[in-house]
Amino acid sequence: MIAAVSMIGWLLARSIKLTGAARTNHYSGNVFYYLYTANEPLMFGLSFLFAILLLVHSRYGVTAITLTRHRTRALLGKNIVLITAAAVFFIALSGTFVIFHNFALCMDEYLSEFQADIFASGRLMAVIQEPWRQFAYAMTPIFATYNPEQHTWMSAYLPTYAAIRAIFSLVGLQFITNPTLAAVSILALAGVTKNLWPRKKSNTLVAVLMLATSSQFLITSMTAYSMPAHLCLNLIWLWLYIRDDKVGWIIVPWVGIIAMGLHQPIVHALFVLPFLIRIIRQRTTWVKIYVGTVYLLGCGLWLTWMCYSTQGMISTLGVARTTASYFGFPGIFQLIIQTMNFSLMLSWQSIAMSILVFIAFRNWSLLTSFMKDLGWGCALTFIFYFFFQNDQGHGWGYRYCYAILGNLALLAAEGWCQLSQRERVSKGSGLMLVSTCIALLVQIPVRAIQAESFVRPFAESMNYLQSIKEPFVVIDHDAVWYSQDLVRNDPLLRRGPKNFFSHRLTAEQSDRLKALGTVHRVQPAELSPFGMHLRE
Repeated sequence: MIAAVSMIGWLLARSIKLTGAARTNHYSGNVFYYLYTANEPLMFGLSFLFAILLLVHSRYGVTAITLTRHRTRALLGKNIVLITAAAVFFIALSGTFVIFHNFALCMDEYLSEFQADIFASGRLMAVIQEPWRQFAYAMTPIFATYNPEQHTWMSAYLPTYAAIRAIFSLVGLQFITNPTLAAVSILALAGVTKNLWPRKKSNTLVAVLMLATSSQFLITSMTAYSMPAHLCLNLIWLWLYIRDDKVGWIIVPWVGIIAMGLHQPIVHALFVLPFLIRIIRQRTTWVKIYVGTVYLLGCGLWLTWMCYSTQGMISTLGVARTTASYFGFPGIFQLIIQTMNFSLMLSWQSIAMSILVFIAFRNWSLLTSFMKDLGWGCALTFIFYFFFQNDQGHGWGYRYCYAILGNLALLAAEGWCQLSQRERVSKGSGLMLVSTCIALLVQIPVRAIQAESFVRPFAESMNYLQSIKEPFVVIDHDAVWYSQDLVRNDPLLRRGPKNFFSHRLTAEQSDRLKALGTVHRVQPAELSPFGMHLRE
């Protein structure tokens, strides 16, 4: 299966490149296809090779290393979970600076920092003061919302993740937000496994290894995306749920409310729906009423916030779209995108995770209700986005499914559990060792190099724009590929040169701006030395 999906993905990448959809000198909005054609063929080729080698080895090879009960206990006795969590934290923290240059690449990431700065200042919205109000629309970053009546800015997304970043920002440590969430995710995952399999400590080791060696998990933990927060809170939710005690039931729906407000409510909703149905069908009356009431209050809270945050706001994308307009019955275009997404899911995880999850799904009838609910959460998440008419844009792996990586790690542990003792000794331990080595020595380093090479031109260009001495910088978003993402301003307008979209400035506004100070109009040749792609 891995070999087949890798081959299909490789053929898709080659075909997309031939169509010109991944061109960087054509139009902005095609970064998904660019990253797919630039990064994935190499990994698809390696995945195909590794899969074939593992197939041959599993049939004809001899595994000398076994994961015995004694060795497992020895590993767990050395606080392997704490060591792994600490390693994940330091790898993600190092990558934040070395790989991502402490730069929020895409506007989803930047808007989290944008809103976090507003919250850290003690405000819900940033109020634009004179004389900048007349230029506010031209200064508004992509995905930020602007109210021309109240002269305010804020993020278009729900606020919880930005609030989390704001807490770290207050002590000057905003950059450790996602590394911390990643480390907590490891600890929460271990907590779930210890409740699920108290006498099978090897399952804890397997689940933790599957998540910690996921390229998608580590690379995204170096970014400012909200996805690590979704994963972390989902795993905390599972840990409280599986405890099945009074304290757990009291806290779990409130964790759900926080998770719903991180970025978009649908992310947690797809994950939790199978469990909520299970609660309605099997739990006691007080649990049903309490959990249902809290979740309804949460829905009301975030609906109120969305109404409040969008009242009087205008779109910064030029075209206002309803939520329903993003969805439609899947056609050939969506079939291609979802095939690409599925191939990304496999190529950004360790080989062992894919194999063990497949084993768990293959033996569906043997799964417990908890494991089936994990599986349904994965299925619902993937099916929902099957009707989503847009691709994910920027992302490392298939980021729309990042929140269910904990589900996959637990299902992988279940797949490990379903292997007979003989298979675990003869083949399973060898698979785990080889897969972990491939992940640590090949997959993660290659992904780190790919991410850094893509992020560096944008980070260096942004540093250059912020170093310009003139007080006003005007950027033509049509001249350089994705240069619209470089129009970024301090939401409180306290520091740095102020950036403007050239196409949003009228002739009269341009004259007024010149009267206030020197205007620097960025030429494409200024950004091309950093590696930015010029457009035709």
